[in-house]
Amino acid sequence: MSAATLVGDEVEMVGFVAGVVTEGGVCRFELDGGGTTVHAESTSLADATVTVCPAVTVPAPAGDPSSWRARLVWVPSGSSSVDVPVTTG
Repeated sequence: MSAATLVGDEVEMVGFVAGVVTEGGVCRFELDGGGTTVHAESTSLADATVTVCPAVTVPAPAGDPSSWRARLVWVPSGSSSVDVPVTTG
Protein backbone atom coordinates (compact mmCIF):
# COMPACT_ATOMS: atom_id res chain seq x y z
CA MET A 1 0.00 0.00 0.00
CA SER A 2 1.47 3.31 -1.01
CA ALA A 3 -1.04 5.88 0.17
CA ALA A 4 -4.58 6.54 1.35
CA THR A 5 -5.70 10.16 1.22
CA LEU A 6 -8.93 11.79 2.35
CA VAL A 7 -10.17 14.17 -0.36
CA GLY A 8 -13.51 15.76 0.49
CA ASP A 9 -15.88 12.94 1.44
CA GLU A 10 -13.88 10.21 -0.33
CA VAL A 11 -10.65 8.32 0.28
CA GLU A 12 -8.27 7.71 -2.62
CA MET A 13 -6.02 4.67 -2.30
CA VAL A 14 -3.11 3.63 -4.52
CA GLY A 15 -0.41 1.01 -4.20
CA PHE A 16 2.01 -1.48 -5.66
CA VAL A 17 3.10 -5.06 -5.10
CA ALA A 18 6.87 -5.52 -4.76
CA GLY A 19 8.55 -8.65 -6.06
CA VAL A 20 5.77 -9.39 -8.54
CA VAL A 21 5.38 -8.14 -12.10
CA THR A 22 1.87 -8.96 -13.33
CA GLU A 23 -0.49 -7.35 -15.79
CA GLY A 24 -4.22 -7.93 -15.25
CA GLY A 25 -4.20 -9.13 -11.65
CA VAL A 26 -6.75 -7.97 -9.09
CA CYS A 27 -5.76 -5.35 -6.52
CA ARG A 28 -8.25 -5.10 -3.66
CA PHE A 29 -8.09 -1.99 -1.49
CA GLU A 30 -9.77 -2.09 1.92
CA LEU A 31 -10.53 0.77 4.29
CA ASP A 32 -11.53 0.19 7.92
CA GLY A 33 -13.24 2.97 9.84
CA GLY A 34 -16.37 3.85 11.73
CA GLY A 35 -17.05 0.18 12.46
CA THR A 36 -17.22 -0.77 8.78
CA THR A 37 -14.92 -1.92 6.00
CA VAL A 38 -15.33 -0.58 2.48
CA HIS A 39 -13.43 -1.90 -0.50
CA ALA A 40 -12.77 -1.37 -4.19
CA GLU A 41 -10.72 -3.18 -6.80
CA SER A 42 -8.49 -2.17 -9.69
CA THR A 43 -6.67 -4.16 -12.37
CA SER A 44 -2.89 -4.30 -12.02
CA LEU A 45 -0.37 -2.92 -14.47
CA ALA A 46 3.08 -4.44 -14.94
CA ASP A 47 6.03 -2.11 -14.39
CA ALA A 48 9.74 -2.94 -14.72
CA THR A 49 10.15 -4.32 -11.19
CA VAL A 50 6.76 -4.09 -9.46
CA THR A 51 3.06 -4.52 -10.07
CA VAL A 52 1.26 -1.19 -9.98
CA CYS A 53 -2.23 -1.04 -8.52
CA PRO A 54 -4.01 2.01 -9.99
CA ALA A 55 -5.87 4.35 -7.66
CA VAL A 56 -9.41 3.71 -6.50
CA THR A 57 -11.78 5.97 -4.60
CA VAL A 58 -14.23 4.88 -1.89
CA PRO A 59 -16.70 6.80 0.26
CA ALA A 60 -15.17 8.01 3.51
CA PRO A 61 -16.45 6.08 6.53
CA ALA A 62 -17.91 7.72 9.61
CA GLY A 63 -15.76 8.84 12.49
CA ASP A 64 -12.36 10.36 13.00
CA PRO A 65 -10.01 9.94 10.01
CA SER A 66 -7.05 9.49 12.36
CA SER A 67 -8.53 6.12 13.39
CA TRP A 68 -9.06 4.80 9.85
CA ARG A 69 -6.69 2.19 8.40
CA ALA A 70 -6.19 1.18 4.77
CA ARG A 71 -4.56 -1.88 3.21
CA LEU A 72 -3.95 -3.44 -0.18
CA VAL A 73 -4.73 -7.12 -0.74
CA TRP A 74 -3.03 -8.79 -3.71
CA VAL A 75 -5.87 -11.14 -4.65
CA PRO A 76 -3.85 -13.75 -6.62
CA SER A 77 -1.89 -14.69 -3.47
CA GLY A 78 -4.15 -13.37 -0.74
CA SER A 79 -1.28 -11.46 0.84
CA SER A 80 -1.92 -8.00 2.21
CA SER A 81 0.12 -4.94 3.00
CA VAL A 82 0.57 -3.52 6.45
CA ASP A 83 -2.21 -1.14 7.42
CA VAL A 84 -1.48 2.50 6.72
CA PRO A 85 -3.15 5.59 8.19
CA VAL A 86 -5.28 7.86 6.05
CA THR A 87 -3.80 11.28 5.44
CA THR A 88 -5.70 14.42 4.55
CA GLY A 89 -5.21 15.93 1.11
